Amino acid sequence: MKIMIKFHGVRGSLARPGKNTTMYGGNTPCLEIRFGKELIICDCGTGIYEIGRALSKKQTNATILFSHYHWDHIIGLPFFMPIYDKRNRFTIIGRKGLRLALKKLLSPPNFPIRIGDFKSRIKLVEKRAGTFKIGKIRIEAFDVNHPNGAFGYRFVFPGKKSAVFISDNGPEADNSKLIKKIYGADLLIHDAQYLPEEYLERKKFGHSTYHYVLDIAKKAGIKNIVLFHHDPSRTDAELGKIEAAAKKLTGKIGLKAKISVAREGKRLTLS
Repeated sequence: MKIMIKFHGVRGSLARPGKNTTMYGGNTPCLEIRFGKELIICDCGTGIYEIGRALSKKQTNATILFSHYHWDHIIGLPFFMPIYDKRNRFTIIGRKGLRLALKKLLSPPNFPIRIGDFKSRIKLVEKRAGTFKIGKIRIEAFDVNHPNGAFGYRFVFPGKKSAVFISDNGPEADNSKLIKKIYGADLLIHDAQYLPEEYLERKKFGHSTYHYVLDIAKKAGIKNIVLFHHDPSRTDAELGKIEAAAKKLTGKIGLKAKISVAREGKRLTLS
């Protein structure tokens, strides 16, 4: 059975529509994962709007996973039209503070709609780091380095194929725990928001460079890497240069892996 992963939002911090972001996309983080009957949506950035359009005429039972509650990862939820359809069911999972974060988002003066205005059946679940299952998919939530805390997720599918989604994460002095969490994954989707010179001035912001991503990927034996959470200042041309530079760097460090920069609308399959 195929595992399908589709990118609906790949931009970090702030949505960036316009002529300079048409190739890679300007929406903030949202990832769609499908396996059999299971639909998992990772984060609710502005990119979730397009998933909602696709599901608008279908009865839907899905799980939404939040990595954390910064605005760029939750702002799309009230514009996700299926959540207003009483036929639908959603389990929304996140780290501690989920209920409070949604209450603040969905209340005046931030927004006129409250969570009680959603007509679908919703179950809110707050999790600690650890493992749980969605259908036959085993998921491990683990802490990563980001202000206010965030989860990375490892998805292990029947047949042992695995994918890791780490939207927001910054380097630490000792990355051995992270490497253990991602070790041997078939796919790593990881934050690479900054260039090295930018990172030097933004070390406390909780984001990475592609140099760091390739380093941990080599140590973890990763063969397929997607650079994610693009800086809002980054144009299509600049992201193209980053992709080329990252591919060149793999040769220099002896990493035998497929490297790409995340694009809205891009589909990946694991089988």
